[in-house]
Amino acid sequence: MFQSTTKNIIAALMTVALAFSALPAAAQEVTVGYQGVCNPWKWKIDTGAFEKATGYKIEWRKFDSGSAVIGAMASGDVQIAMSGSSPIAAGVSGPNLDVQLFWIVEDIAA
Repeated sequence: MFQSTTKNIIAALMTVALAFSALPAAAQEVTVGYQGVCNPWKWKIDTGAFEKATGYKIEWRKFDSGSAVIGAMASGDVQIAMSGSSPIAAGVSGPNLDVQLFWIVEDIAA
């Protein structure tokens, strides 16, 4: 279990670093939205590991629902976010929101 969790955290760090590489070169700050779900990568948020891995100043913004996360992305307040599959599906099918899914955090059916 521990080894699997460690691999997931390393994958999360690498994925966030990859996502940041897609941001404009001038960007040194980014706001990342997430939901209050229980995942081991939240420990890495608390320890600053994502900032160390990416070199970015990250403002972490916690949301109570996936629709709130997608709403924040639509308004431009959040550049990268973690949300559930239903809000993401609604976001990508909407007419005016250009979002891309780049990583599946977990398969809740597994």
